[in-house]
Amino acid sequence: MASGAISEPEWNRLLKRIEDGKIIPVVGEQLSVIPTVGGDQSLADYLAAKLELPGPPTSSLNELAFRYLRQPARHIDDLYADISQALPSGEDFVLPTPLKQLAEIRGFQLFITTSFDPMLALPLNEVRFGRRASGSTRVLAYERNRAIDLPERYRELDYPIVYHLFGKAQAAPIYAVTDEDVLELVHTLQAPECQPPHLTDAIADQRLLVLGTRLTGWLTRFFLRLGSPDRLRDARRTDYVIDAADAAHPDQVLFFEHFSEARLLAMPAAAFIDELVQRWRARHPEHTPTTLPRPPSIASAERCDVFLSYASEDLAIVKTVRERLEREAGVRVWLDKDALRGGEQWDRHIVDALRSCALCVPVVSTHATTSGFRYVRTEWSEALRLQRGRPADQTFIVPLAIDDVRADDPALDPELRALHWRRLHDEADMQRFLAEIRAGVQRSQ
Repeated sequence: MASGAISEPEWNRLLKRIEDGKIIPVVGEQLSVIPTVGGDQSLADYLAAKLELPGPPTSSLNELAFRYLRQPARHIDDLYADISQALPSGEDFVLPTPLKQLAEIRGFQLFITTSFDPMLALPLNEVRFGRRASGSTRVLAYERNRAIDLPERYRELDYPIVYHLFGKAQAAPIYAVTDEDVLELVHTLQAPECQPPHLTDAIADQRLLVLGTRLTGWLTRFFLRLGSPDRLRDARRTDYVIDAADAAHPDQVLFFEHFSEARLLAMPAAAFIDELVQRWRARHPEHTPTTLPRPPSIASAERCDVFLSYASEDLAIVKTVRERLEREAGVRVWLDKDALRGGEQWDRHIVDALRSCALCVPVVSTHATTSGFRYVRTEWSEALRLQRGRPADQTFIVPLAIDDVRADDPALDPELRALHWRRLHDEADMQRFLAEIRAGVQRSQ
């Protein structure tokens, strides 16, 4: 069914389903805009400027790729690494308002994005946890050669999950930029052995709210069919597709009117989200921007996958390791410099953090083995104590050496010296480390 408005009873039904956790927002690149003084800049335009690609404004990543390839000495495989490097990060850019508004709606815990950028996880961290780089939002990404899945009991988790259905930006060409990339990933998803079963079940069990995607034409219909156990003409479920551009295509309108119970709403996604969040605030005034709760303590919501323990002199290197773990391995990382606040007792919060994490990574260096008392070695001793209470075949501590520190250094605990160390000599070592951590976290779920 296609229309330009939602009735009051339908708004109430939609909000009730969100409150009950029955709606999954599917967010596309049209909402990944960069606010500027002159207005919102599309992700494609932003990247075109960063990559110094001449030409008129464009909202199409496909066209961006063609412009890139027309430049001298540029190859398709280089495009993915260059885009990954050009994406905005950190605290130096304004987050899109519609995505910050979506983050306010606490009924949304699982978000699916068809875009490769980090624009969805960052507002969730900022709005719900008080810090854009907190890493409290779990980020997962589909890959053609690995069907990375949701945790089996994801609904019981106390943090949101962002799932990149077409991959997440990284140096390797395994995420979707061009239309051909999207086609290939959709083709892969049709094979049962390549489908993440928990994600597939979540899409089938819940309703979809499709916002600002580039899933036009047949691809939109394919995506809706993926979430339905029956033919769309026989399905009795109401999904929502919010897209003014889609509603301009007569074939698309006819399809929704005659072969699907899904609602196609002819309005900009940003306008729909603004109306939705205003109605949510009216029903939940305790979660309005002025009354959002303070970030909870580590003992409750800031649970993590990986605890990084390091000497303060190594903070710069450790931040790079954390960024790559979160960005490429899709794990949530806890750092004491981020989570400990003035006046809080070290021992209670460190123990809580270590117990909540699947893995502890002692970042071993010559700085950490200097003479005198070092808090970092106290953290390692606590991790070793916790390791003794775990099954013998369960890996908890994964030491990572970042310089030429000796594994037999007498300043280190004998139990730590006896463990298998990982060393970072080159990029191949980093990729093996990331893969091991990702696999270890998945085994713990």
